[in-house]
Amino acid sequence: MRTRSTHSLLLPVLAGFFLAAVVLAAPKKKDGEKKEPAPPDDPGLVYKSDFESLAPGKPPAEFLTLKGPFSVAESEGGRALRLEGEPIDGCVIQVGSSFKGGGTILARIRAESRRRVHPMFGLGLHGQSGFFLRIAPATRQMEIVRREEIVTSVPVEWKSGEWLWMEMTVSGSAGKWQVEGRSWARDGARPEAPQITALCEDETLSGRATLRGAQYSGHDLWFDDVEVRQEIPPSQTPPADTKVPAKTPG
Repeated sequence: MRTRSTHSLLLPVLAGFFLAAVVLAAPKKKDGEKKEPAPPDDPGLVYKSDFESLAPGKPPAEFLTLKGPFSVAESEGGRALRLEGEPIDGCVIQVGSSFKGGGTILARIRAESRRRVHPMFGLGLHGQSGFFLRIAPATRQMEIVRREEIVTSVPVEWKSGEWLWMEMTVSGSAGKWQVEGRSWARDGARPEAPQITALCEDETLSGRATLRGAQYSGHDLWFDDVEVRQEIPPSQTPPADTKVPAKTPG
């Protein structure tokens, strides 16, 4: 009978030690720690999330809370961004990175009234000094607001406790911008034409997108399916197959 060599007996043991060392050295994931999925190859996309991949608790790094108790929380069998019922006024959270020029912010928002006390809520672009689209259930108005002043308003349909889509777009170029707003029911169709518009003659618009709320009713506000996009101007670079005329000898 053959006797196995010492080397052949040691190989399985050494392999086991090596595998154990690799497993122990690998970084451990904290309980509940989840990151947003990598964004697709889309140059205009600034931020997009339905919050399902995020652990309940503090908003992800892509958000900056300026005022208000914002958190990721369970909602209707899923997850969404919650703004708790107190404090009741002036709550703002910024979304994604800062950018200049045109863009769009889209989100679903759910708010509730209490008897005759109503919330206000909305979304915007270009930081605190930019425009934001706001719904004021107390007056049944959708408003374009800038620096706390109502630029223009139109009547809007809103039902307490139901999800509502809101979308605001800023387009144009330096010195001539157009602001457009839309809102529609959760299961409804997006309006082809904007329901509200305003013009702006600022040379530059820049900053981060925002979500805003004033929970006068004392009920939580909810934000979901948030998407922020930057308007990408047409490239000024000639196509790769463009032929450059040869210089004429002088």
